[in-house]
Amino acid sequence: VDEPAVHISEFWYEQTMGPLRLRAGAIDLTVDLDGNAVANSANEQFLSPGFVNNLAMEFPAGSGPGLAVAVAPGAGFELALGAAEADADWSQVLTRPFLAAQLSQSSAIGGRGGSRRVYAWRNSLPHHDLRVDDRGDEPGYGFGLSFDQALAGSIAVFARVARQREAVYTLGSSWSAGMQATLPRLGRVEQTVGAALGRNHATSPWARLYKTETEGAECSDELHYEIYDSFRVHERLAITVDLQRLDNPDGDSAAHRVWVPGLRLQYSR
Repeated sequence: VDEPAVHISEFWYEQTMGPLRLRAGAIDLTVDLDGNAVANSANEQFLSPGFVNNLAMEFPAGSGPGLAVAVAPGAGFELALGAAEADADWSQVLTRPFLAAQLSQSSAIGGRGGSRRVYAWRNSLPHHDLRVDDRGDEPGYGFGLSFDQALAGSIAVFARVARQREAVYTLGSSWSAGMQATLPRLGRVEQTVGAALGRNHATSPWARLYKTETEGAECSDELHYEIYDSFRVHERLAITVDLQRLDNPDGDSAAHRVWVPGLRLQYSR
């Protein structure tokens, strides 16, 4: 039987000094990196991790010791730098860091707000080189883009794309795109709908290994779809009905298509 324990998801201190913002403690760097106004919250938007953040970005394993610094020089630009322990277990704070930098720009196009972000990262945890059997202490790294834009009415769209080091990952690149719309209010009920699709592409080294291990089977791209309908029936209560579909799960073209229905209840005080 596991011993009783207290789990703290985040614990940090933040200070703002003019255009400079500093946050330190047990932090979650997904708050500062790869953000998106349409697809970035499993509590209010899409449920799938593939639409909350890009899967081709190896964030730290949890909320570990870290530091985030952001400076906004003006004209809608912001430069954010993040550093945290890669495995978030508080044992190798300085020797196994996750490092990232992101440049973002927010502005109105046609009178409607939107943001564009470009970022790069490096994860220092030991990774096995898929091309060489005895090379197991390689770092991971990659880069990506994230975009969101409000359109006519209450419609907004998003897109993400990222790529990571092929030699050490089974997933080489991933992209996703979708939309969100707030429907006309029915009495006191607020209703928001969303739809998204994504594609995950395997790396060449993994595709070769997969073909060898499966005696000739090809590794296929994984396709992911999600739709949701969220009702705010009270200022404190929201109900979301969700449906996901997964084709070629884990890149296995012989695997059956997977359907995942979901129901989310969120109560806010």
